[in-house]
Amino acid sequence: MLVEASRVGALREILIIVSVLSIVDPRERPLDKREQSEKMHARFNMEQSDFLSLVRLFEYLVKTQEELSTNAFKKRLKSEFISYLRVREWFDLLRQLKVSVSLLGYSINEVEASYEAVHRAILSGLLSQIGVFDSEEKNLY
Repeated sequence: MLVEASRVGALREILIIVSVLSIVDPRERPLDKREQSEKMHARFNMEQSDFLSLVRLFEYLVKTQEELSTNAFKKRLKSEFISYLRVREWFDLLRQLKVSVSLLGYSINEVEASYEAVHRAILSGLLSQIGVFDSEEKNLY
C-alpha cells in the first residue's frame, strides 16, 4: 500500500489508514451507551468510504489536540467515546511509519489525495482480500 501510495500521491492518507488498521479501533462503543457513541462517531462518516472516514477522524483528533491541553484533550475524547490510549498508540505508530518511509526516500503528499488514488493504493495492498459476489449462488463470494 505504501509503495503504491507514494507513486499515486496518497502517502499521507495511506499512512493514517495503515497505522489505524494496525491497532484496536480507537472508537469505543460501550454496550450501555451504544446509541450515544454511534451518534458521536457518525460525524466522521464519509458515505463513499470507511477508509476516508478514518482520515477525517484523524484530522479532527490532530486539530483538537492542538487546541486543547493534554487533560482537556483526554476529557474531550472520553466524552466522545474515543480511547485516548489507542489514539496515542495510533499517533506513535504513524510517527514511526513516517520515519520509515522518509528513510526509503518517499515523500508525503501535502495536497489532499483523490478518492481514486487512496483506494487504488489500498487495493494494491489488499489483493488477497478481494471478493466477488456470485449472484447465482446465494451468499457466495
